[in-house]
Amino acid sequence: MTTFATAVAQALAGCGIDHAFGLVGGGNILATAALTRAGVHYTAARHEGGAMAMADAYFRATGRVAVCTTTHGPGLANTATALAEAAKNRSAVVLLCGDAPVAGPRAHDIDQSALAASLGVPVVRPTDPDTAVEETVRAVRTATTAQCPVALFLPGDLTDRELSAVPVPMAPPPPQTLPEEAKELDEPDEIDEVLPLLSAARRPLLLAGL
Repeated sequence: MTTFATAVAQALAGCGIDHAFGLVGGGNILATAALTRAGVHYTAARHEGGAMAMADAYFRATGRVAVCTTTHGPGLANTATALAEAAKNRSAVVLLCGDAPVAGPRAHDIDQSALAASLGVPVVRPTDPDTAVEETVRAVRTATTAQCPVALFLPGDLTDRELSAVPVPMAPPPPQTLPEEAKELDEPDEIDEVLPLLSAARRPLLLAGL
């Protein structure tokens, strides 16, 4: 039978997600392994904040949704700065993270939904293994239509639970368009005008920002 973690991973792959960035811990190891089995390329990071920044940059460069995956508690907390930046940039990223069990929080658990909400990040938290596919597709659809990061929290007592039936594939959300700043310039003549100025400048200064 299909487990909850496997159903989530297969649904993410079915939505067209082909790259995940993360740091593995007890809360997300089964989901991460399932992602790689589903054909999603996984890039390991040295810090959760770096993993979130990578997923954010992937979206900005390609216009495609990426996954950032971390363990629960401190793993999620370590993404806060990069997650806030992704939210401000309206980057479509799915944060796949372990969470407290449905049966109740453990001593080391925190209110992850409150943390995500404080950063303006919507939360999807399945509490029934049989809704794994539906809720995962909803998370990706929210990320693409609202163009924002979405936290997909996986309760710790569900990840290895088996579904009661074979999950039915759902229609993936529409593809995300490439962000304006990632598109090629429509006016190549503008580059031709700027290059000589930069080449002749003794101390060029570039001002950029949000």
